[in-house]
Amino acid sequence: MSGDGEVILEGGPVGIPTQVTAAEVDLAERIRIRRSNGYDHFERTEDYRAVGDSNLPVFRWAYRTQVAE
Repeated sequence: MSGDGEVILEGGPVGIPTQVTAAEVDLAERIRIRRSNGYDHFERTEDYRAVGDSNLPVFRWAYRTQVAE
């Protein structure tokens, strides 16, 4: 089952949010966040973090790519 959900983001450059809503998180191995003139890429870990009544999957920053013009 997949759908929208909250995830935890770890690492990466300053200014990246630490918690976001991402589509298809149940099946996603990677999440791409558009920021400024590029994308920050996060890879799913096996970790979960308790936030309120939920256990959210943790994604760790892997690399950044530039937007092609």
